[in-house]
Amino acid sequence: MTEPESRVREAAERLTGKAKETIGSAMDDYRLQQEGELHEQRADAMAESREADEHAELARERADLQAARAETEDERRRIADATAAERERQQAEHRGRQAASAVAEEHEAALRDIDETERRSKRVAERVEHQAGADEAQEQAEAQRLHDEAEQAAQRADRLRQEGH
Repeated sequence: MTEPESRVREAAERLTGKAKETIGSAMDDYRLQQEGELHEQRADAMAESREADEHAELARERADLQAARAETEDERRRIADATAAERERQQAEHRGRQAASAVAEEHEAALRDIDETERRSKRVAERVEHQAGADEAQEQAEAQRLHDEAEQAAQRADRLRQEGH
């Protein structure tokens, strides 16, 4: 039964009780007066029942509200935790990219150093080869000069032998 229907029935019981009580009192009909009192007691019981139902409904609504608040707070915490975890993941990913970038930069710098070292080594090797070639040419020239001198000395010695003989 709806609340308006309940209130109408309660009012009807109360009016019926008052009417029976008043008529019973006017007619000295004790039984009719008692019936009237019973109708009023029934109306009081209906009012108490309705109020108890209203209190129970209010308590259910409060409990539902508390549960909804608790769910909302739990969801807020889950979202905050997920947001914090996502932020940490993004920061870790950013640090990883920075570290990878730093490693790549160091690698590139090392490759540039290796290239520069190779160029220097080639220049040194070329200079050493050039110097070795120059030294060899100088040694060959010196050997040729010494050979020529030895030949000239041998020719002089032959002349001197022939003259002295």
